[in-house]
Amino acid sequence: MKLIVVTAPNFFVEEDKIITLLFEEGLDLLHLRKPDTPSALSEHLLTLIPGKYHKRIVMHEHFHLIE
Repeated sequence: MKLIVVTAPNFFVEEDKIITLLFEEGLDLLHLRKPDTPSALSEHLLTLIPGKYHKRIVMHEHFHLIE
């Protein structure tokens, strides 16, 4: 069985730390879903999550950040 999480639609304090901890504890896939938010906020969140987990993040908006 795979563990998959879909984020809340709004950003919240220390979200990056919670996401990182989830990956450390075995999260397989994270769906980053932040509709109606500026891409700069999603980009900032991604910079706070260790790069080794980026390949396990699925973007639902701001597809230019995939690279």
